[in-house]
Amino acid sequence: DDWQSIYRFTGSDIRFTTEFEAKFGPTKITVLNKTFRFNNSICNIASRFILKNPAQIKKSLTTNVAVKHSAVSLLRQKSSDEIDFDTRIEIVLEKINQLAKNDNQFQVDSRKKKVFLLGRFYRNLPNTAHIKRWNKQFSALKIQSSTIHKSKGLQADYVVVLGLEGGKHGFPSQRTSHLMLEALLPKLDDFPYAEERRLFYVALTRAKQRVYLIVDMMNASEFVVELLDNNYPLELDEFEIDLAQKYYNQIRCPECETGIMVARERKNGNGKFYGCGYFPLCDYTENGCPKCGNPMRRIGSYKKCLDAASCDSWIPLCPECGADMVERKGSNGSFWGCINYRGNDEGSCRHMEEDIPPPPPPI
Repeated sequence: DDWQSIYRFTGSDIRFTTEFEAKFGPTKITVLNKTFRFNNSICNIASRFILKNPAQIKKSLTTNVAVKHSAVSLLRQKSSDEIDFDTRIEIVLEKINQLAKNDNQFQVDSRKKKVFLLGRFYRNLPNTAHIKRWNKQFSALKIQSSTIHKSKGLQADYVVVLGLEGGKHGFPSQRTSHLMLEALLPKLDDFPYAEERRLFYVALTRAKQRVYLIVDMMNASEFVVELLDNNYPLELDEFEIDLAQKYYNQIRCPECETGIMVARERKNGNGKFYGCGYFPLCDYTENGCPKCGNPMRRIGSYKKCLDAASCDSWIPLCPECGADMVERKGSNGSFWGCINYRGNDEGSCRHMEEDIPPPPPPI
């Protein structure tokens, strides 16, 4: 199955499958296109994702089990000192434990549901002490952890995918092999992250019933962003979510245009501010909403509070330098001035306006 070719690092060459006839001559193909492992929801999402790479062999899979709901669920929650990695896993395991207890099979024979915690690297996996504690805590579950590579060929009732972040040790991994090693390995795929995409497909399709993806949208995996941006039929309402996680794509850094604005605490203890998630590569910062402290999004020549449902706060933007405009008082009354005004200092912005109307309501 070329969709599951994930061992290039050991010398495996996917072209022996995708270019089989060209290499070995006339070929008869017998298609095995029905799977008994996973349901139609997992199948549809995983198949659509893997076929983004036009080099993969086109197949249309059918499933033995059909469900009417999405079986790929997303937990979007901040990874920090306040909500640590293990706590996010526990939130998902608690949900799975509830589902397992309501399952008819568990009620009849008390068969525990098997759960895989899968990570791109060993560093993504919880330690054995956590696994042992969770197996005692969640009575309806049998919990194991593994890297995705080692899980190939195996299956579980539920799968929880960990380490879905950006960067060198993220997923997709941005690590590069040594040039000498690359010279000995099969040719790289032309499609970006082709083998990492196949690895993500393998992770999704280890689950018979349901997949859970744990992610912090402030540093999200490109794969998760792709699923969201392209409206894959994910379950997005199973867990609570804060505004910044939900509207991550509307609070991008205006300086580098790629980083997400992340809440940070001031060292002097005077509240929080928002800084680019790519710090120190990008050191852009700005204040949050002056009323509620939430992040603000740019809409035309204004910044508006992300919490549009309960906060109507807005700030005009300077047409000269793009910084915030603030209301000031002068000898002739109030006016709007750029926050970057610093008298006669070099780089000072002297733009002023007498009156700025509020932004128009959304259409």
